[in-house]
Amino acid sequence: MNRMGIMIVPLSGSVEGKPIKITATKKPGIIIHIKKPKSKRWQEIWAWAINKSRTKVILNVELCNAYGTVAEHKFEIPINSIPTNIAAGILYTEPFIMRAVVSKPGVVSITGYVNQFKGEK
Repeated sequence: MNRMGIMIVPLSGSVEGKPIKITATKKPGIIIHIKKPKSKRWQEIWAWAINKSRTKVILNVELCNAYGTVAEHKFEIPINSIPTNIAAGILYTEPFIMRAVVSKPGVVSITGYVNQFKGEK
């Protein structure tokens, strides 16, 4: 943690910061990140998707809170793509789950990180 009270951590769905391979084609999907209920820190999510196939892939990202789905975003990830931003600083103070499904399993990977801030509720 630095002097500003910001800590950078990997997405919780990642193992040791490695890319998260999206293999699910149906909901509930693969977990990208979870903000746990007891966490008092604000979380700012940054994530990118990479398609390593020879066809475009549709990626659906779902954001859920304790009451259900809050938002669903559909991304068309191009052929052999450079990283496509799918979460540009989404800020959460309440518990939530971010998960994803794809139209073609095993070819899209998600990388990213979380900025955690000390927050007051």
